[in-house]
Formats: sequence, C-alpha cells, structure tokens
Amino acid sequence: MSVLKVDSIQNTSGTTALNIDNSGIVTNPNAVGWFVYKTSSQTASSTTELITWQGVRVNQGGGFQTSGGNASKFVAPVHGLYTCHASMLSPSDTNDHDVLLYVNGVAHVRTRNGQPTGHETFNLSWVGELNAGETLHLAINTIGDAIYGDGSNYWTIWCGHLIG
Repeated sequence: MSVLKVDSIQNTSGTTALNIDNSGIVTNPNAVGWFVYKTSSQTASSTTELITWQGVRVNQGGGFQTSGGNASKFVAPVHGLYTCHASMLSPSDTNDHDVLLYVNGVAHVRTRNGQPTGHETFNLSWVGELNAGETLHLAINTIGDAIYGDGSNYWTIWCGHLIG
C-alpha cells in the first residue's frame, strides 16, 4: 500500500486545484457558485422579461453578471456540469405567475405558483452541461406576471454551482 502525502494538488503551471488541510478536509479554491436575491418586486411589462437581481451574496468564480449585456445572468466561466435552484414568492394575489429558466436563450424549465390564494412559494431546479461562455437566466413569462421581493433578502433567490 502506498500513501501520497500532499497539502495541495496543482496543475503543471502551478495553479492550485485542491487543498487538503491537516484534518483531511478538501477544499477547491477555484469553485464556481452564485447566490442572488431580489430586494424589490418585479412585474413584467413584456413577455419573457428577464428577472433582475439586486443583491449578490456569493459570486465565486465571477460567473454571475451584475452589469453589461449579460446583467442578471449567469455566464459559465468554464465547461462543466452545473446545477441551479430558484425559490420565488408570488405577490399576494389570485393570479398564476409563471417563471422560465433559459439556457442560452432557450427555455428549459417552467414553474408556476400552484393554487393562487395570496403569497405562494414556488421553485425550480435544473442540472445540465454548459460550455464556457454559455448562459443561464430566469424570466417572468407573461405581461403582468410578477415576482415578490423585499428588504429581507430571502423571499426570492436564485443559486447554483459547478458540479464538476
């Protein structure tokens, strides 16, 4: 039996891929992940309106864009398998509110609040492969549909990460 004793694993150019601390915990200093939230409600004035995110708690790897042509979108910094999850709150009304997840501008997942009777939480999840530069974003499907947001920063969130 042989044992490899290292504190970090690097590629040949010296970039660290993994660290192992003295208790055996492995960390990835180049992880990719994001967590964003809404601080104000948004009512769509057009079909498939991009959901805008006012707050960023995590943007490891710099994939979530806060400005420019891809603002409020995640742009994959590297090729790999990704996952994301969104949890949203509908306004306190009796309407259906549909949200779509777009992968490179094509709708892949659709969700709706279940039985409109006031505020309702609804969710979506996705796993898929992205090439570097490909995008993910969420959109409100129909004019007049809405997503709730407020100063508490936790009612409507979107997060994800690179699996590998």
